[in-house]
Amino acid sequence: MNPLFRLAAKLTGTLFCQRALGRLSLVFDHLIGVGTGAGAMSSGESIALDTMIRMPASPYTIFDVGANRGQYLRLVLDRLTGMDLSIHCFEPGSTAFQHLAEYARAIPIVQVNRVALGREEGTARLYYDRTGSTRSSLSRRQLSGAESGFD
Repeated sequence: MNPLFRLAAKLTGTLFCQRALGRLSLVFDHLIGVGTGAGAMSSGESIALDTMIRMPASPYTIFDVGANRGQYLRLVLDRLTGMDLSIHCFEPGSTAFQHLAEYARAIPIVQVNRVALGREEGTARLYYDRTGSTRSSLSRRQLSGAESGFD
């Protein structure tokens, strides 16, 4: 192990430091839009595309996990026009998937998949805030500013 990493592990190995780092990690996630419901333009997703534009041209494979209606897909197609792309969108919610599939139907570089992705294989309940909603989650949670949580 790199001596610098070994030193950092030793200095941050206390319960206090681990809790502080965990909180800091949550702050950084929030700032880049992770878990906030932030739109593609106001999250770290737009910054990732800016980085790709500056990189040498090569084929790219993009995964849009939790694609919803294709908001990020639209941003990718707009910002990376003319680049060699293969885009795979994953959306388990039926209503959101219908919108996504309809939009992507005529775009040959886009493959839509009605499944959720996670670290484990299996099945899970998809929670939503109301019937026909495009807002869903594998976690039962209260939606900020919403009248009700997920059912």
